Amino acid sequence: MKNYSKAAGRAVGINSGFGRVNTSHPGQNMGLTLEDVKSLVDNAQKVIGIQFTSVAGTTTPNIQIPATAKYIVGFCFAGAPAATDIFTLTINNEQAISNGSVIAYQANTGKPQIGYYDFFRPVAGATAINLAYTSLAGGAVVNIQLIYV
Repeated sequence: MKNYSKAAGRAVGINSGFGRVNTSHPGQNMGLTLEDVKSLVDNAQKVIGIQFTSVAGTTTPNIQIPATAKYIVGFCFAGAPAATDIFTLTINNEQAISNGSVIAYQANTGKPQIGYYDFFRPVAGATAINLAYTSLAGGAVVNIQLIYV
C-alpha cells in the first residue's frame, strides 16, 4: 500500500523553498535551476559608457568592450552635442554607420522607448570598434553608451 501522506509531505517540503530569497543565487527563489540563473546572467544586457569632449574637427574616442561580449544590441548618445555633429561608426573595418546625425541617435529626444537604438552586431573580444565624431564647434561633453550581451 502506498503512503500518500509521505508523498504529500515531500511535495510540501520541496515546494517550501519557492518564494524564498536565496541571496547566493537570486532567481532560484522563482524555481529556476542554478544553470538557468547562470544563463540569465550571461545573456543579460550590459552597458558600457564612454565620455569624451568634442573638438572642432574629428575626435576618435577609445571604445573597448569586454572580451565576454557576444553581441552589440544597441547604442545611444547623450550629453550636449551640437545639432550639426555627425559620426561614423566602424566595426571590424565595416562602416556600420557613415555620417550619421548624433542628434538622431540621442537618448533625450524622447525616442526610443527602450532607452537605446537597436543596432545588432556580433562581436568578439578582439572586435575593433571605432567612432569618428565630427563637430564644427567642439567643446561639448558627449557620452555614447553601447548596450551589449
